[in-house]
Amino acid sequence: MRFHPWLPLTLILIGGASPLLAVTPHLVKDINPIPQEEGSEPSGFVTGLGLAFFSASDREAGTELWRTDGTLTGTFRLTDACPGECSSRFRLMAFSDQSYFFLAFGSSGEDLWVTDGTPAGTFRLTSSLRFLDGGGWRVWVASQRILYFAADDGIHGRELWRSDGTPGGTFLVADLRPGSEGSSVDELRSFNGRVFFRANDGQQGPALWTSDGTPQGTRLVRRVPDSFFGVGPRLLRVAGRTLYFVGPITRSGTQLWRSDGTTRGTVPLLNLKVRPGSIDTYLDFTVVNDRLFFVADAKGQGQELWVTDGTGKGTRQLTSYARTEAFLDSALFLPRQTLGKRMVFVADDGPHGVEPWVTDGTARGTVLLRDVCPGACSGAIPGLVVAGNLLYFRGTDSVHGSERR
Repeated sequence: MRFHPWLPLTLILIGGASPLLAVTPHLVKDINPIPQEEGSEPSGFVTGLGLAFFSASDREAGTELWRTDGTLTGTFRLTDACPGECSSRFRLMAFSDQSYFFLAFGSSGEDLWVTDGTPAGTFRLTSSLRFLDGGGWRVWVASQRILYFAADDGIHGRELWRSDGTPGGTFLVADLRPGSEGSSVDELRSFNGRVFFRANDGQQGPALWTSDGTPQGTRLVRRVPDSFFGVGPRLLRVAGRTLYFVGPITRSGTQLWRSDGTTRGTVPLLNLKVRPGSIDTYLDFTVVNDRLFFVADAKGQGQELWVTDGTGKGTRQLTSYARTEAFLDSALFLPRQTLGKRMVFVADDGPHGVEPWVTDGTARGTVLLRDVCPGACSGAIPGLVVAGNLLYFRGTDSVHGSERR
């Protein structure tokens, strides 16, 4: 079945109404005044510091970073990172309460920049570093006011770096594995006022580490048992006062671990056997109100939704689907946006096809929200969006075709 993004929009209302504000669209600024069909091609909008940042191309500097406060005078270019008509191709790193960190391509490659939304407060922080893709290689630790990230300078390999938004405060934290191979730092998370991450110093194997931003304050938390796959701790998530991660316990098993940030307090929580040749017993995690929801394949019997509060008693299976691959086969992943104390997700239970479900963290409160396409046909498409008290998703009821609901 094919679905088309240009079809109409409908919605499901959860927990109350939210008034829609009437806004009259208007041109804020003609960035590229030369008459042409393409215009300035503004794209990649992100919001923060009371502003919208985006890329656009004018007739002077090519595609660069712009900002707007919605007014003509408050809309202007911030960078010329890539001189000439080339594109700086900026991407978001992090927002603090005063700064926006971003990556942009220039003459030396992709560099880290920072801006406070003014031309004078926009400048480059690094040169000739290699950065990663994905979402786990950088994190802002608010209590320290430091951005941590993994990068490779071509000498030390991929190691832990930090920046406080100044050139002098941007540097390599610790060379955990001397040499160009590096310690492969990844899965950075802010927890208890520190940064926690996975790294391999060449001696302990992939293990859980932490840092306060200084070489002497960077230490091993706990080494997890080796595994056939050698992946070490992964899927690090923070829920309330607990850090969770998945780690091997033997060459044939994986375990959900919990940590309070100390070596003694980093212990296994739930043991589920892994299927032969697979490392995906635990498929996806998301956090709702200090509890961790996750999809796991319990002893190879099928993919189900689980929840934990960090205790053995508070760790339980919420679903019992007829379909063994209720999540993975349909590329269905847990949402990163939630509705109050409830989570709406999409799953294929078998009898109803792919449909929206809702859970309050109890088995009794985990139910089919609506059989949008009655019967075994699929009524919901992955990709839930929450705006206020409204949940939007794309679906079909077999009568009206693919719609937004």
